[in-house]
Amino acid sequence: MKQIFSVLFFVILISAPALSAAETVVLRLKWYHQFQFAGYYAALSKGFYRQAGLHVDIREGDSENDSVEEVAAGRANYGVSNSEVLLRYLRGKPIVVLAVIFQHSPLVFITPENSGIRHPQDMIGRRVGVNQSTRDAELLAMLQNEGVSFRSILPPDGGKCTLTMHYDGTADAASAYITNEPFDLEQKHIPYRIIHPLNYGIDFYGDCLFTSKSEWEKRPERVSAFREASLRGWEYAMEHPEEIADYIIANYGNRKSRAHLLYEAQKMKELILPRLIEIGHMNPGRWRHIADTFVKLKMINPEYSLKGFLYEPNFRSDIRPFRRFIHILLFSLLTAACGISVLIYFNRRLRTEVRERKEAEKKLKFQAELMDQIQDFIVATDMKGRIIYCNNAVTRFFGKKSKNEMVGKSVDILSPPRELHVQQKIIQETLSRGSWQGEVVNYAKDGFPHILETRTWVITEPVEGVSGMVGVSSDITERKKMAEDLRAAMEAAEAASRAKSEFLANMSHEIRTPMNAILGFTEILIQRSRDKQEQYYLEAIRSGGRVLLSLINDILDLSKIEAGKMEIRREATDIRNLFKEIQIFFSEKFREKQLEFRLHIPEDLPRRILLDEVRLRQILINLVGNALKFTSRGYVRVSAAQQKNPPCPENHLNLLLEVEDTGIGIADDQTEIIFDSFEQQKNQNIRQYGGTGLGLSISRRLAEMMQGHLTVESKSGKGSTFRLLLRGLVPAESDTDGAAENIPDRRNGNPAVFENAEILLVDDLPLNRELIKNYLKNSGLSVREAENGKQALHLLKSGHIPHLILMDLRMPEMDGYETTKIIRDDEKFCNIPVIACTAAAMKQDEKHPKALFDAFLTKPLGKKELLESLQHFLPCRGKTPAKEKKELSPGETGLFSESPIRLPELIRILEKDFMPRWKSLGEYFFLEDISSFAEKLRKTAQQYQHSVLGNYAQELYESVEKIDIDKMDRLIRRFPELLEKQKAKL
Repeated sequence: MKQIFSVLFFVILISAPALSAAETVVLRLKWYHQFQFAGYYAALSKGFYRQAGLHVDIREGDSENDSVEEVAAGRANYGVSNSEVLLRYLRGKPIVVLAVIFQHSPLVFITPENSGIRHPQDMIGRRVGVNQSTRDAELLAMLQNEGVSFRSILPPDGGKCTLTMHYDGTADAASAYITNEPFDLEQKHIPYRIIHPLNYGIDFYGDCLFTSKSEWEKRPERVSAFREASLRGWEYAMEHPEEIADYIIANYGNRKSRAHLLYEAQKMKELILPRLIEIGHMNPGRWRHIADTFVKLKMINPEYSLKGFLYEPNFRSDIRPFRRFIHILLFSLLTAACGISVLIYFNRRLRTEVRERKEAEKKLKFQAELMDQIQDFIVATDMKGRIIYCNNAVTRFFGKKSKNEMVGKSVDILSPPRELHVQQKIIQETLSRGSWQGEVVNYAKDGFPHILETRTWVITEPVEGVSGMVGVSSDITERKKMAEDLRAAMEAAEAASRAKSEFLANMSHEIRTPMNAILGFTEILIQRSRDKQEQYYLEAIRSGGRVLLSLINDILDLSKIEAGKMEIRREATDIRNLFKEIQIFFSEKFREKQLEFRLHIPEDLPRRILLDEVRLRQILINLVGNALKFTSRGYVRVSAAQQKNPPCPENHLNLLLEVEDTGIGIADDQTEIIFDSFEQQKNQNIRQYGGTGLGLSISRRLAEMMQGHLTVESKSGKGSTFRLLLRGLVPAESDTDGAAENIPDRRNGNPAVFENAEILLVDDLPLNRELIKNYLKNSGLSVREAENGKQALHLLKSGHIPHLILMDLRMPEMDGYETTKIIRDDEKFCNIPVIACTAAAMKQDEKHPKALFDAFLTKPLGKKELLESLQHFLPCRGKTPAKEKKELSPGETGLFSESPIRLPELIRILEKDFMPRWKSLGEYFFLEDISSFAEKLRKTAQQYQHSVLGNYAQELYESVEKIDIDKMDRLIRRFPELLEKQKAKL
């Protein structure tokens, strides 16, 4: 024994000088410095390379430097790559793989949660970021296995892969490392889904350590020393991830945060499996399986060979310098010493085998325990259909006490007899296609059906081929139930939304109907009263009624925004003209309060900008109205300017609008509350300032719909500044049109006196009938009354034929719709004009057939609106009714005689630009929609110097000013008729 130790000591002394001088070698990584290469950093930092007599230069890689090319060309001694090294070897590169670090490849597809991509087949026809090269070989193999050809997918925007495509929208799915990109997505709170090749039967190795064939043949001792030191480094790195993460940041920069590096370390453990598999372990059979996959992808010739590719310790080369010495030594040893040596050798070998077996059993036990903790059902069978493995989740599902009750039994015990045909179909498809995926229904021990999301695939051995099948199932019963509950909840929410709309329509009707009498009789009394105190009281009543109507309009506006039915329509808008409109709109109020109104617009602001003028006007009216309300002295200032921050694309601008006042201001803790619906500043004098608390809420929501933001800066007692920032606006191509436009004026002509005619007034409320009769006093018209539709029909059939009918829509016994339909179906009465009187603010086509009525009037009804409407149908002194002289109907007070040469061009514009917009006005009648249509039509008429079109647009605009919904409806319905009549003049 003593002699043996002397020999070993002598051998060490001889070999020590060969390892004492440090040799410099280059290790080329496959990518930038990160935790993916932690083992090599650990070997360097902990001195493992130095102890092996090596000085290692670790160089990072990138998309331009290929580690395989660097090693094969001799510019690096060692390199790191994925399973691509096998493909490059089979294509002629002289390289040798030394060790496998990642037992499973980290390469996956990542797709946004909302992309709709759940399986590889879903990528067909979608934008997919993947390289058709050896770098993404496992992803290409998965796509081919699932029947997805590279030609059936589209490239990402820009045509190539980028580092940001996982969240910038340039691709619907993209290749990624499961250890890297998910961290960024989770930090940005972007939901995502992972499609892993492992789930589709593709299981490649990940990072591998390799060298050149020349290095292996010429310096086998250095290759062995470098490999062993590197693997020691990997073992240390996996046990001390935080230390290595700090080392990477300190020595290679902070391209990634510490949290990102530790996230990478945790994910790598799931791929390296250091507790289950020895780091560096390689399975020749698995390499052959990977090569067969390359053959299937037609990347290599089927007649391949792996000879010389896999590293094997060259013991013969290691002992060659000492062979003669050993031979002499062995022959000189005594027979007893030889026997002792052999005994020691076998004893050590036996201990090694025992230790390795115990470690293998420990790893297998850990793996089995790990599988039993999985909640999914895992079953493996042989080719005879017998169960060879199942985890605890399966035994619990079927109510078995142990796995022994299932292992060795036929797979038929997993399905009830009535479902065996489904099971057999799954087995057949798995064997024919290699895998199967879908949903099945199975019955647990409780007897209730469970929905299982199941995937099966064949087990392939390197030599034997297909030896069995594996199935993995997830119980998605609860998930399905939750989805069904969610669908039911959405339907309930939609029903609630419809109920809310119906409630708002009914509320509007119920409030507007009594307001018709209140405001109508108030107007009559104001005209008749000569007592100033009485007039003061009456004005207060009328003012309160108008506030109530304003509240109704605000609530309906808010409802429309919440329902998502309010649209943003961008058109060329002159900010300067818009400010002038605001100034004129509030000029009387400013004079009354003796306040200064200031405007400021810089010269460099574009003349016209593409934005929604109607919505912007509504916001500015709210803001200026609030400033005027809460300011008793000083000024209100409205300004516009371009804002440089945040930055926006070229040829775009950020528009900042400010409304500043010197009023009472807002307390610091109230600046956000005031933007909530129905909220006002605390301690505000409601009696003094009034308001509903909806204006600012609606303004902020409109700003957000316009991709903007509304904020306030204020100090109590010193005034407030509201700022509206609209981002990324585009200046209009022309900034000259409309530069000298006039703001439409209201017409205030006195109503004419009618010739003798009779009106049939149908209304169930005596107050409404009395109001209209008062309106028509001294007008030359006589009124006959009916309380409901039945009475009206009785009067008609008894011979009382009126010249016009005023028809209320909601009445007992027979409403206005049914009554008017009967009138239209009777040849004796069908030509009598019928004007509908409604208190509804929201009209729906199915309940509001516009073809029945000649016009609409909305309640509360004013005297002026009533008389103006009657003038279109009844003869009056100095005027001819529209039905007798059609060229004088609204919008038709002239001919296209002013510029007949441009008539075809104008008609083309009306058909192309205005008819689609006219169709979209739809069922809701709000100020913004019709005002925008009328304003644009008025500008077009002005451009073509066309009075007929201009008069029509002016009248439509005035109906918006008066909030006369039914007049708007009548005018809008006549627009196609107006267009057709003028087309006939061509």
